[in-house]
Amino acid sequence: PYDEIAAVTGTTLSSVKSLLFRARDNLRKALNEPE
Repeated sequence: PYDEIAAVTGTTLSSVKSLLFRARDNLRKALNEPE
């Protein structure tokens, strides 16, 4: 799946993995913050 994302977005596989890792990390932090 990552290689498909890379092909569609025109970025490298390593970029996709890095961006997804950061996105998940940011989402996790946002969901864990107290209201």
